[in-house]
Amino acid sequence: MKTLDIIELDFVKIFKLDNSIIKIDMSSSSIIGLDECQKIIEAIGKLTQKKPALILMIAGNTTNYTSEARYFSASEAGSIYTIADAMIVKNLAQNIMVSFYLKINKPIRPTKAFNYESDAINWLLSLT
Repeated sequence: MKTLDIIELDFVKIFKLDNSIIKIDMSSSSIIGLDECQKIIEAIGKLTQKKPALILMIAGNTTNYTSEARYFSASEAGSIYTIADAMIVKNLAQNIMVSFYLKINKPIRPTKAFNYESDAINWLLSLT
């Protein structure tokens, strides 16, 4: 995969890849709240010319999301530029957090967790 464009913020790097996927790579010790979610959405809109895209999210080992951020991310407003989300799970804590997010927050778009980036990409591309 080739990177076509990138936006870097203090807590995240967001890549537009040549396979139409937006890759979100969180900093390891980030705390993601509503403000950070809104900045990510704005960056995705810039990279996609405000069109929905397939999203690949890779959290850092200790990235943490506030409950406000989780509710926003699962909502229509938080999904304005999202076709589907694939989340890379690196450890047990992230697996528990993603399971909780899927069951409690119930995202409105297809969302799935993966251990491997290649599996996540294959799933995302199968949706188009």
